[in-house]
Amino acid sequence: MAEVSVVWRGDQVLAEISSAVLGAMTAAGQALAAGVVSSISAPYPPASSPGQPPHRRSGGLRAEVTSRTTRAAGAVTMTVGVPSDSPVRTQAQALQGGTARMAARPFVPTVERATAVVLDHVAAAVRAAR
Repeated sequence: MAEVSVVWRGDQVLAEISSAVLGAMTAAGQALAAGVVSSISAPYPPASSPGQPPHRRSGGLRAEVTSRTTRAAGAVTMTVGVPSDSPVRTQAQALQGGTARMAARPFVPTVERATAVVLDHVAAAVRAAR
């Protein structure tokens, strides 16, 4: 009799994919953070135009841009930006969102941009894990 058997080792497959996703999200976060640092590298003066990333004055904002990837409760979270405990957090928030006296100079990627980068990295990692 001719037959074929397929054995699904779900736990093993999920563990391999989970590890690949964690690595991919870490790489995506690092790529996004590098893009943020690059976007705020133009020297001041002059000031950046409203709607454009800020120009570098002291370099303090660039130095505080980080990428962090964590795994907890079955979820992987990647965060890019200026941490809440950063000494330049107030400045970062003012630049990102603007104030009553200054138009926004956003430098942190949008959720859509970050999601696209993460999906590209995760898809490549899952293909490689096959």
